[in-house]
Amino acid sequence: MSPFSACRRILAIAHHLRVPPTSSSFALDAQRHEQRNPASLQSSPAPVRVCVTGAAGQIAYTLLFSIASGHVFGPNQPVALQLLDIPQGAEAMNGAAM
Repeated sequence: MSPFSACRRILAIAHHLRVPPTSSSFALDAQRHEQRNPASLQSSPAPVRVCVTGAAGQIAYTLLFSIASGHVFGPNQPVALQLLDIPQGAEAMNGAAM
């Protein structure tokens, strides 16, 4: 399987996942939930390590946003991103760093 087909597959999956609302009421609901359930603060999952190849490209740029915003693995899953590209793409990768 080529890296590009894997990226397309992940993006297709990400579009089917439910996106949480970004309004301030959502942030307040999340704070209330954490106050009622202090155990949820202690049991944070281990970060998922993701290496994105061709990280300076347009497909990777979209993929990185989907992963980092929680659309792929869920809003409460920590993610450790590793960006990989050829040396000529290093300057363009700085623009993708979040």
